[in-house]
Amino acid sequence: MVQKNKKPAFPHRKRATLSSRQRRLIFYCSCGLVAVLLTVLVISLIISSCSHKKQEIIQIGPALPADTDRVAVIVKAYDYTSPVPESSAVGESYFSECLFIGDSRMSGFGIYGMLNEADFLVNDNINVGNTNSCTFTLNGETVTLAEALTAKQYKSIYLMFGLNELGWEYPDIFRSSYDELMSQISSLQPSACVYVHKIIPVSHGISESSDYFTNDRVMVYNGIVAELVASHKFYMLDLSGILTENGALSDSYNAGNGIGLNKSGYEQWLSYLKTHTVDKELYL
Repeated sequence: MVQKNKKPAFPHRKRATLSSRQRRLIFYCSCGLVAVLLTVLVISLIISSCSHKKQEIIQIGPALPADTDRVAVIVKAYDYTSPVPESSAVGESYFSECLFIGDSRMSGFGIYGMLNEADFLVNDNINVGNTNSCTFTLNGETVTLAEALTAKQYKSIYLMFGLNELGWEYPDIFRSSYDELMSQISSLQPSACVYVHKIIPVSHGISESSDYFTNDRVMVYNGIVAELVASHKFYMLDLSGILTENGALSDSYNAGNGIGLNKSGYEQWLSYLKTHTVDKELYL
């Protein structure tokens, strides 16, 4: 009896072997795809991290961004044609490295017991033309302007001139004399921040009754002050926003003669000085 051929025990073995290869191929392809995706993800994270450290350009102003450890700061040049912008208030100790030079209005700080930490070269009759012929009392000694400027290097110097010069016939004399004074200060105090006050207007009554103490003349002289400040790259201070009303000295701060300031006026002035300083390191 002839035995019939039996069916193969594994009729689909060849097909199973091919399927296994396909699975291995799919596995390897999947691993490669995952690797590519992970690489792309890592690169994206690196790019995102770098974008947070991009440089920021800051317009004129004294403050740095809060997150200074992550931001590179590029600061534009200071605008010397504009008054000093408001800044964070400084303490009383700041004025221990300051020198104030000026006329009777500036001497009022001493009358009211303010700015005792600072040095003062003040004289009621001083003007920009006689500063080097005047003598001053500084720390109990009689000194000239040049002696005071060479004896100590100051962090900041504050100038207040123009009131006594309003009676001069030619404003150009004021310009040239003030220019020479500013050059002298720059030469003897090269590292100091020099702040120059614009002239504070007088009261309406004085302006209308005087031949030369007029607020129209104050405006002309203040235009000269602004030009000189910009040319010497000094810093301009303008008190008109806090001490005047309708273009004239406010009655609230008038000492009674239409020119000088009362105690409240000096308190406002001092507050302004504390909140209008410049950090030269922040500017080009």
